[in-house]
Amino acid sequence: MTKQNPNYSCEVSIRWSDFDTSGEITDTTFIELAREARMGFIRDTWLRRGFTVPPMAVRHLEVDYLKPLALGMDKAVVNLSVEAVGKTSYTLRHEITDTRGDVLAVVDCVMVAFDIDSRRLVQLEPSVQLMLTELKGE
Repeated sequence: MTKQNPNYSCEVSIRWSDFDTSGEITDTTFIELAREARMGFIRDTWLRRGFTVPPMAVRHLEVDYLKPLALGMDKAVVNLSVEAVGKTSYTLRHEITDTRGDVLAVVDCVMVAFDIDSRRLVQLEPSVQLMLTELKGE
């Protein structure tokens, strides 16, 4: 599903409140785990390279739930890859695994840049487009 070498990988802690009464993490927790990894990716990839991050919004989110994360697991690993880059948007794939490497869910997320005042989409800066395109090619 994902490239052999993701563009970004991180461990994300699972909280007690993430589990439902059957002892599995809730479906919305997978979305929160993907969001945490996405924020780390922006911090570690964009900000450390000196880019300004424009206001961004999720335009589309798709989740494939493959296996539950059972009670007792306190961490998940999120491997994130740039899948597509457009003029105003980019698509990220988040592969969420347990610490053994079993794929639990895959989250595809289309992010768009927008102008707060006009509430309209804006183009990504050319340098950001280039960076994301280079990451996609890795």
